[in-house]
Order: sequence, then C-alpha cells, then structure tokens
Amino acid sequence: MALGDKQAAVAALPLGGKRILVVEDQAFIALEMQDYLERAGAAVAGPVGRLDRAVKSAGEEHLDAAVLDIDLNGERCWPVADVLALRAIPFAFTTGFEASIVVPERFKDAPLLSKPYREKAVVSVLWKLLG
Repeated sequence: MALGDKQAAVAALPLGGKRILVVEDQAFIALEMQDYLERAGAAVAGPVGRLDRAVKSAGEEHLDAAVLDIDLNGERCWPVADVLALRAIPFAFTTGFEASIVVPERFKDAPLLSKPYREKAVVSVLWKLLG
C-alpha cells in the first residue's frame, strides 16, 4: 500500500490521525488501551504510568485528547486533568473503583469509563469528545 493510501485508510478510521495520551499505571491495561486506540487509527502518546511524567506529557506534547486512569499508584490524576483543561484538551477518566471515587466538581462533566472496559466504549467516548 502506498503512503498516501495508508494515510487515507487511517484517516477514515474513527480516531484517524488523532493523538491520544494514555495515562495508566497497570502495564497490561495500558497496552490493551494502546491497542484499542491504534486499531481505531489514533497515535498514542505514552502510555504513561507515573503522575509526574503524565503532568509533563499533558503540558508539553501535541495532543488531541487523553484517557486518564484516576488512581496512579495511590495518587490521583487531578493535576494531569488540570493541565489538559488549561490547554482545552478533552479527556475521559478510567477507574476500577467507581463506587469509591469522588471526582472533583470541576471535572464532573468528564466521561468516566469503568474497568474492565470494552474497545467499542473507549472509541465511542473519545470520538464524542473529539466531536
């Protein structure tokens, strides 16, 4: 397939050509998320599993959207979400602890994906965010 054909094929996918930051501290889940996004045509930034690195990536990288695990080795991802919000980059949260997580009021409108999640749900949420 010629380069132009390949680029056209990727652009036709639901997340074609979009750069998505993946913040997830569990390697298996991070790789699964990366696989979902790449199959949908996205380029993945990360995955990043540490809060300090995630804040840096959120502030410095070219991004179209992000998926943020709320709990990163016991630390909350709110500083990452704050940086993304300042840059007007849409994001969704993920968590395996939905019942015990209290999302700050400033993020109440951000989508929340509960683990384990399905590929279709992840792609759908990001597609809506990128509208």
